[in-house]
Amino acid sequence: KFNESSKVKTLIEDLLKGKSIAVISDAGTPCISDPGFILVKEAIKNNIEVIGIPGPSAVTTAISISGFEALSFVFYGFLPKEKKDIIKFLESIKKDYSKVLVFYESPKRIIKSLEIIEDIFKSSSACVCNDLTKKFERIYRGSITEVIVDLKENENYEKGEYTIIIEKKELKE
Repeated sequence: KFNESSKVKTLIEDLLKGKSIAVISDAGTPCISDPGFILVKEAIKNNIEVIGIPGPSAVTTAISISGFEALSFVFYGFLPKEKKDIIKFLESIKKDYSKVLVFYESPKRIIKSLEIIEDIFKSSSACVCNDLTKKFERIYRGSITEVIVDLKENENYEKGEYTIIIEKKELKE
């Protein structure tokens, strides 16, 4: 954390030249209340692939590669199955303190759930991780609309479980 900002430019240049870099922390998972966020965010901006190394759960792996500042986040588990229940649940957490929200979702409900999330968390950013560390692993980033479009273009989107990370935009009262 003491040299992260000053080293990012050099590390990005090295990555753009084809070098591989591993971010390792001596105190936990990088980027989750630990250094690494600035480098991951810059790598994503430069279209450099960021790969998470499996941790104790998909939550920590997904957050560490999201590019979102995860000083705090809330993990809610799986979303309810029915649309009305999803809406009620998301409305109830809309004004929660944390800016970063994490959910699990099944491949059969991912698009429907993201469309509902988009209606409630307008203009928010998303990182949606599919099948982390497995055969169909794929990371989708951008606005929720962009992620939905990218999902629909992937013929394998209904394979593997999903971790959805939403970075909420400031909500007006």
